[in-house]
Amino acid sequence: MSWDQAHAAALTREIETAAAAADIEEQSGRLLQQQSLLMAGTLAASIGHEMNNQLTIGYGNLEVALQCMAQQEYGSATERLHCAAQALRDAFELTQALFSGVKPDFHPVPLSLNLVIADFLFVLKSFLRKHKTAVSFCAAENLPLICGVESQIRQVLFNLLYNALQACPDVSLRIKTGYQEKSQMVVCSLCDNGPGMDRATLSTLFQPFHSGHACGHGLGLYVCKEIVSRHQGTLTVQSRLGEGTHFTISLPAHRPSQCPQH
Repeated sequence: MSWDQAHAAALTREIETAAAAADIEEQSGRLLQQQSLLMAGTLAASIGHEMNNQLTIGYGNLEVALQCMAQQEYGSATERLHCAAQALRDAFELTQALFSGVKPDFHPVPLSLNLVIADFLFVLKSFLRKHKTAVSFCAAENLPLICGVESQIRQVLFNLLYNALQACPDVSLRIKTGYQEKSQMVVCSLCDNGPGMDRATLSTLFQPFHSGHACGHGLGLYVCKEIVSRHQGTLTVQSRLGEGTHFTISLPAHRPSQCPQH
């Protein structure tokens, strides 16, 4: 092979290598773009799912408020209007997050989990009555505070409750709080008497867009997991077919000056 031929062959290899590198870079760019679009789509879908939940709560309370006003029960009507306003405020926060393209603001403060749950159940009184759902609440005494965002804790509670309702329309639930001194975790358990789940369903339970219900979107439990993780806690589930489902939320007890900031 002459020098000219060798030089031409080497130049050809360099051109091919450069072209291959450019192709890889282009493919990597397309992949990153697809991943970004997927993440944005998942975020938008999850926020939309949560907005629908809040609007459902708000609409239900407004319906009851109108009924109370028609019966001149103005005290009860005022209570329901306050509940509707709270749900709409939560929906507004989610809307702002959707428009800004980011997750809802996370500014945790010390909270009483018992009070959050009690207020949540009060707001949902009309919703629970409409769905003929019985919920009992056993609040632990002297429960330490947690550090969190109240509206997001309510989101988790509603999604877990609504998930149980989708599985069984006449379900009943037991909510119980407690404290694990060794791990310094405040615990909330939600148990239902629904149909339970098999192992296959459990394995994909917290994945986005995987739903075990025909009318489900597969986002509620994914959102729950994300929120609890953001609070530096854990969300676990135990379930067997025919034996109901047991969710456990574990959140760190609040210590002064240690509310996480993200």
